[in-house]
Amino acid sequence: MTTFIDARAKVTATLQEAKVALTTDLWTSPNKLAFMGITASYLTKAFKPIEVIIGFKQLLGEHSGMNIGDSFYDTIKLYDLQERMLSVTTDNASSNGCFIDHLVHLTRNNSRPFDKDMWVRCFAHVLNICVQKILEIISQLLQKLRDLVTSIRASPQRIQKFKKILKSFGLENEAYEPGEIAATNGAVITGDLLPILDVKTRWSSAYFFVKRGVKLRRPIDEIAKDVDLRKNELNRDEWSVLNQVLVLLEEFAKITKYIEGSGYPTLSLVVPMYNRLLTILEDVSHHLHRSISHPLIVKGATAGLEKLSAYYDKASHIVMAATFMDPRLKMQYFIENGWSCGGESGDAFQPIEENLIANRVKPA
Repeated sequence: MTTFIDARAKVTATLQEAKVALTTDLWTSPNKLAFMGITASYLTKAFKPIEVIIGFKQLLGEHSGMNIGDSFYDTIKLYDLQERMLSVTTDNASSNGCFIDHLVHLTRNNSRPFDKDMWVRCFAHVLNICVQKILEIISQLLQKLRDLVTSIRASPQRIQKFKKILKSFGLENEAYEPGEIAATNGAVITGDLLPILDVKTRWSSAYFFVKRGVKLRRPIDEIAKDVDLRKNELNRDEWSVLNQVLVLLEEFAKITKYIEGSGYPTLSLVVPMYNRLLTILEDVSHHLHRSISHPLIVKGATAGLEKLSAYYDKASHIVMAATFMDPRLKMQYFIENGWSCGGESGDAFQPIEENLIANRVKPA
């Protein structure tokens, strides 16, 4: 216990160097215990990004916003951060709105009370919600490949036969991509380039599932000639549709890979990434995309566009400020993308807290 208290004191002293951006999430263990994780991120005086896990505690009681808020604030006070919160990032669970409101209430008498505008919705979670909406609609387009892959992986004999087919096509030495093992939740048999299955709770697994299927198209077509697999054999048009699905999911995969990084700031590029995805989804839903035309994918893109647009409208003002302050973007980004940035620009940025740049974010 003494060692823990000493270590916490050192972390507390370190965290006093700067304002701290906080991230929190809930997780339920396999034995049904609820835990809250809290991460603190900040920049040193040398502008080195640092991340520290300051809390991983069991959350007792209901998952209400007030209970989450009380547990979160208790941890923040342990590290003397109640006056140093730059922002709080959460996922989009409905209880988090109440949590943030309660945090505002708890800090109302502080010298630097927490402002609701400093609540940042996790962009990776927004992407997950958007893609899951798309997958709800296009899932039937993946079912035939899913059934075929399930059959291939169902017995040691078929796996051995597939390996021989891989060798005949010169694909036995191909390697898994780093993200495939994590995304498929244990569905990968490492060391063998087999087709993989998607996992419903991880949209990225659908991307890797389709990508691997397309990559192994020739071996899959070959083994599908077996009498007991022939009912799930894919024809040329069905492979073409899977390629269209891959093109759409690839856009989300690229952005997800970038924002998962921890060694560099990503907040300032959230608006450009939103706009890129919105443009792509608009093109698909309006039949303007050069590579995607299947009616179900168009329908899925339309549903995804509606979902992504709704969260874009909820984006924190701090996200806009971060884009404006990025030397790669600044006001020029908004001008080049058709925003009104003349005399109206002051009104456009009016909702942003006036002391945001001066007091909360130190200039480089």
